[in-house]
Amino acid sequence: MNHKSLLLFIFSILIIIYGCVEDEETGEAINQSPQPSPPPVTQVFINSISAGKYHTCAQLSNGFAKCWGRNDDGQLGDESGTDRYYATTVHSLTDSVKISAGRSHTCAVISDKTVRCWGENSDGQLGDGTTIDSRLPLSIPSFSGVVDIKSGYNHTCSQLSDNSIWCWGSNSFDVFGMPTVESDRPSPTFVSTLNNISNFSLYYYHSVQFPKIKCHVGDIIDMAN
Repeated sequence: MNHKSLLLFIFSILIIIYGCVEDEETGEAINQSPQPSPPPVTQVFINSISAGKYHTCAQLSNGFAKCWGRNDDGQLGDESGTDRYYATTVHSLTDSVKISAGRSHTCAVISDKTVRCWGENSDGQLGDGTTIDSRLPLSIPSFSGVVDIKSGYNHTCSQLSDNSIWCWGSNSFDVFGMPTVESDRPSPTFVSTLNNISNFSLYYYHSVQFPKIKCHVGDIIDMAN
């Protein structure tokens, strides 16, 4: 090893040991302490996923939601109305806790236990009191305390913290299980026959509650007896 190589080797060792070098002009030590590490990458997980007829949505651990698939009725909630072959972020939805996709609409429960829905609204399935489609999430006015939500073909039902069930949208074939005429409900309607339940599910034109199962397709059939 020649003299120059030996000096470079010693100089490198000094840098490693002392973490500083000397300024060539002033002769003062320049701190060469390690740079701070970049912040850790926050991992985001899928909490739940729900599939409609031609679209799918996922609720994420950071409160956001992403949807993909058909978007002709605005059911992806990204304001575009354009079909997406990849996951696109739902506009202005940053604190969701649950999500459910219907035929061409989607609803989500927010952390403050309110509900937002978007997409097709021909039968009032968005619950905002109108029948106007929306490409952006809409809040359901004066409705809170929601802990779970399910979307059917053209109707939506939610479970409140007191275990009561409220439904809105198409009531064809009496899917709400209420002894009323088959009229659509554009705003949440209390379903008195579904109290004290632990879980529930919606399908094409009927609704089911557990553990005392009652299927609502016209007349109520009580399978618990």
